[in-house]
Order: sequence, then C-alpha cells, then structure tokens
Amino acid sequence: MRTIVRRIQQLEEKAANYQLAAPNWCEVLRERRRRRAEAEGVPYKEPEPDPTLYANGRRPTWAEVLRHARAKRIAAGQSRSAEATTAG
Repeated sequence: MRTIVRRIQQLEEKAANYQLAAPNWCEVLRERRRRRAEAEGVPYKEPEPDPTLYANGRRPTWAEVLRHARAKRIAAGQSRSAEATTAG
C-alpha cells in the first residue's frame, strides 16, 4: 500500500510541476509575431538565422546576437541616411 501511495504522490507532484511550468518564451514570441502579421494581412515568414553568427560552429550567445542585431540596425540606418543626403 505504501508503494501505491508513494507513486500517486510522485505522479501528483509531477503533474503539478508540469502545470506550473512557464510556457516557452520563444514560442510565445513567435506566436505573437505570427498573429500580428496575420492581423495585418502579411504572410508570416520565420527569419532565417544569420550564417555569420554560426560561422564558428557553435550557437551564438545572447550578447553576440544582440550585438550583431544592433550593428546591423546601425548599418542600415547609416545607409539610409547616406541615400537621403545624396538624393537631397
């Protein structure tokens, strides 16, 4: 009888932990982007991973991803400002 009670307790704890577990934040963000694109009438396309981040054969750290995104954003802004000055 003890064994059955112990097993039931283990299963209850496992079920409680599963229910309390937070959702995967990557999936939540991906779903939000998909819904937003769907609401705007734009097809959602998962962004491709940048090959330069994976060039060293390992997954990049968050710091590397953020630095890369910032550098890309700054470069895009500079190219737009250069186009605006040559066109104006």
